[in-house]
Amino acid sequence: MSQSNNTRSFIRGILLIIGIHIIVTIVGTAIFTIISMILPQLPSTLALFANNIITALLLAFFGIGITQLIYVVPAIVILQRRQRYEMMKGVITAAVITALLNGACYIYVMSLFQ
Repeated sequence: MSQSNNTRSFIRGILLIIGIHIIVTIVGTAIFTIISMILPQLPSTLALFANNIITALLLAFFGIGITQLIYVVPAIVILQRRQRYEMMKGVITAAVITALLNGACYIYVMSLFQ
């Protein structure tokens, strides 16, 4: 495989993860909005349960560095089985960058509350 094709495949891997991040953000926001609209109409016991679900969703939404493992690991396994190693390297690179940025932002936001 030529160097040009390797670079394109690497970039496709990065773009794949960026696209999945966008999709996860849209779906997560939609689920959060729907639960928030339903929450006031629920009885108190169910409202408490739904409130716990919202809290978990918010933690997952803001902790995308950890949540991304749900879709990055299967993507890596599929790409490895198909022997698309350059694209797999792009996926891993994008996942590591996302986790590092998320960690840095988390540390910064937590420092604001102290």
